Amino acid sequence: MTFYMVPALKTPRQLLVTENKNSMFKKPRKVLPIAVFSAASIGSAASAYYFKKLANDKYDDYLRNGEQDLLDKTKRYDLISGISLAVFQLGLIGVIYFLFIE
Repeated sequence: MTFYMVPALKTPRQLLVTENKNSMFKKPRKVLPIAVFSAASIGSAASAYYFKKLANDKYDDYLRNGEQDLLDKTKRYDLISGISLAVFQLGLIGVIYFLFIE
């Protein structure tokens, strides 16, 4: 048995792929805000990781020694880490906005 496949559309396939298609955005992207938000995201993510690691280390030291000063530093580093994480999320939202929405 032999089967012949006939396309259902009358338009040739090449026209469907290339007609009215463009790989560029309709408007040029704003490079400066994208770069600023990207840098803020990367920097704050690194900062969040660094301060969370410091907080964990200080907490481990607190559990071994029981010094109140180490617990205070743990809380401070956790706060800085949380703020850095929030800045990272805002930066990521800014990158998405300027890259895809605007």
